[in-house]
Amino acid sequence: MKKLIFPIRGKIISAFDHSSKDFWNNEEAQGIQQILFRHPYRKDQTIDEVRWEKIIFMADGDVDGSHISSLLLRFFVRYYPRLIEDGRVYKALAPLYGVEQGKQIHYITDQLEYVKYVEKSFLKNNVIEYNHKSLSTKDLTALFMKNEDYVYELKTQVADTYGVDPKLLEFALYCYINKFKFDKVQKLLKKQFRFSTVENRKGTLIYGGSTTQRNFLIMNDQMIVDCQKIIQIMKNNISIYYTLNGNNVSLYDIMVAFEASSPSNIKRYKGLGEMDPSQLSESTMDINNRTLIRYTLEDAKEEIETIRKFESNRSKLLDFVGTVKRSDLAD
Repeated sequence: MKKLIFPIRGKIISAFDHSSKDFWNNEEAQGIQQILFRHPYRKDQTIDEVRWEKIIFMADGDVDGSHISSLLLRFFVRYYPRLIEDGRVYKALAPLYGVEQGKQIHYITDQLEYVKYVEKSFLKNNVIEYNHKSLSTKDLTALFMKNEDYVYELKTQVADTYGVDPKLLEFALYCYINKFKFDKVQKLLKKQFRFSTVENRKGTLIYGGSTTQRNFLIMNDQMIVDCQKIIQIMKNNISIYYTLNGNNVSLYDIMVAFEASSPSNIKRYKGLGEMDPSQLSESTMDINNRTLIRYTLEDAKEEIETIRKFESNRSKLLDFVGTVKRSDLAD
């Protein structure tokens, strides 16, 4: 069986947001056209003249990779939907992690599998309780899954940028979300951070004093804007305060402990280009090991929806896909 790898430089332009003339003037679009057909320059070519039994998208397992796959999918939905209906368009799941097991590497392509793997290590030394009840394995998995980016968003993206203690920022956001009055904020602060203080200056809370790390935080409008992702994550939890091994802790403490429980034999891959040739071949290209997802036209709607937050003009695209039926995409 013949194989061909066609590398795409950057991202192909959106087939739904450009006219046919502009789209086909795109160099990457022309390249895909040329490799698809036996006679790419014939105007009367049909789907029956496509050279390949399988057309497989290979992109990184991150946001950018999903975006690239979605842009490719739009190309096929608009111009060659029959290939999707015939079950010839696939996506290869790129590995997110590699687990070294002796001389072998077990590749993890799903975040849930990774969480469950690390969770086993975490539970060897930790017990989490909420309202004096231990969380079930199911609840723990859900907790770790929906908060996988919490430490990164709270500490790396905001706390480190502003030079503040991430736990103090977490506390301040907790009070903001729950709309606590100033006297309650003061009372809770003394319990959480013994040597810290808070002032109310015309509605803006200013935290100071001494915490375990940095100790000055102004909860103004700009800080709230910068913390929107954190606020949304916090709102998706039943609480941000739990008990870990008998000690009162915050969600930040729990997720730091979870990340620290990741075994040393796990390696995270930032992209396919980071893997050496043998790993790339084994995990993504070897037909005996790779994992493929076969697209349907319904998948187009779902995948396009997942990247709505990454583009400015998606309503046109979603409206188009939303009106498409299988019978409409015959040719």
